[in-house]
Amino acid sequence: QSEALITTPAAGKLYRVLDSAEPQFQGVNARLAEDATLEWLPQETILFNGARGELLNRFDLAEGAKLIGWDIVCLGRRARGEHFDKGRVSQRIEIYRAGKPLFIDRVLFEGGSAMLQSPWGMSAKPVSGTFFVTVDKKPDLDALRALLPESPQWGLTLRRDILLLRYLGDSAEACREGFEIMWRAMRPQLTSREVHRPRIWNT
Repeated sequence: QSEALITTPAAGKLYRVLDSAEPQFQGVNARLAEDATLEWLPQETILFNGARGELLNRFDLAEGAKLIGWDIVCLGRRARGEHFDKGRVSQRIEIYRAGKPLFIDRVLFEGGSAMLQSPWGMSAKPVSGTFFVTVDKKPDLDALRALLPESPQWGLTLRRDILLLRYLGDSAEACREGFEIMWRAMRPQLTSREVHRPRIWNT
């Protein structure tokens, strides 16, 4: 029955490395006991051009455990005009309940690949994000969609017991603003408390 909100003080970074270097790793592996609640709300992760590594967020939930989280990835340092032309980074989000998979999502960001440019992939957009939250009953998806900016950058779906909000666009700030809207809407259903933004996000 414990409750925790965990965030990060700044953006995560995977730096450029030599092809011969060991891949970098960043992620979290959380195990939630019965009726525990976790809010995992890190700031975005920036993949420097030439980065090689793995991003893994895995959550193992016992019965009755609740989870809200998000993961935001930025390809290159856009403020400096940097693109993700080379490098190779895999991203995985895995959620299990009582040992059974609820949601497994895998993406491979390969610098200069067709997937990053093509309409069936990233459509040349540098920022992607996934918001996820466990739900006990089917939410009103139309009402939740109405809270978001009217834009094709957003997609809201329900898969099994996981509500998913996806973003694909040009701005990590816009992504997080949309995620905070959904967090504000869903948090009271899980914790019976309203949202209070961590003060560290203002530093």
